[in-house]
Amino acid sequence: MKSRPLASHFDAPALNATRQKKLMTPRTRFFVWYACSLILLGPLGFVVGPLGASYMTRRAERAFPKEAYAARERDLGFNVGQWWIMGLLTVLGGIGTLVLLQALPMLALVLWAQLANG
Repeated sequence: MKSRPLASHFDAPALNATRQKKLMTPRTRFFVWYACSLILLGPLGFVVGPLGASYMTRRAERAFPKEAYAARERDLGFNVGQWWIMGLLTVLGGIGTLVLLQALPMLALVLWAQLANG
């Protein structure tokens, strides 16, 4: 079996061409993080979603500065569907937060009773 040189396996112009990575816009990234974290984590998503979105935005800007600038330039804001989904998830997350806050005193009482009885 005869081996070919490694350079013949690849097309030289394809190797030299710079491939631009198309990044999500910052608002789209926020929407994805916010919606997924509220769905998966419930009321904890109110904290995790924005923190995760800002962390991933900084990470993308460090890794791909030109592409991140281009993504910020083409960012037009949230569309109507995103506003409706975020609004609905915010209302449902708020209801879940209220339910958890109402259950907190009973949970503390049960835990205290279990620990006091040994």
